[in-house]
Amino acid sequence: GTQFNSGLEVQRVYPQSIAERAGLLKGDLLQSVNGVRLSSQSELKIVADKLRVGQEVVFDAIRDGKSKRLSTRIESFAPKTIHDRWGGGPFSEKRFGFGKVICHDTVILPQQCGGPLIDLNGNVIGINISRAMRSATFAIPIGDVKNFVQQALQRVGKPKTSAASNSK
Repeated sequence: GTQFNSGLEVQRVYPQSIAERAGLLKGDLLQSVNGVRLSSQSELKIVADKLRVGQEVVFDAIRDGKSKRLSTRIESFAPKTIHDRWGGGPFSEKRFGFGKVICHDTVILPQQCGGPLIDLNGNVIGINISRAMRSATFAIPIGDVKNFVQQALQRVGKPKTSAASNSK
């Protein structure tokens, strides 16, 4: 048979994990993830850190001397429970994988996401996007929201403004 001497041996597959959903088994020799060849755990961590919700993940592995290609789509990095082990919750489904956010301790319900985050002076400084833990909520900084809106308007063409709206 063909000899394979590179890759990472799967030591454990956690229940409800991406690896379990894809079909990886303990003892598989993981060769690559999304086409990136693996020879160390640090390489696997670099690939894993780049994964995002909604993305397809393709695992190339060796099982019983035969090549296997397994894949799944990342539905969420969050566990399927609505409460965490610290007793908080319920939480937003999408509470991981954000870029730059403001983390604050205002407790909101997941359905209240989308509302403004206001500082002590009454200024809107962000838009709440996710309840993450018992006392942690994430908000997108208002500057990032403005940049997004400006870019979206440029893509679709700026709406015409009336004289009445210009005078305000």
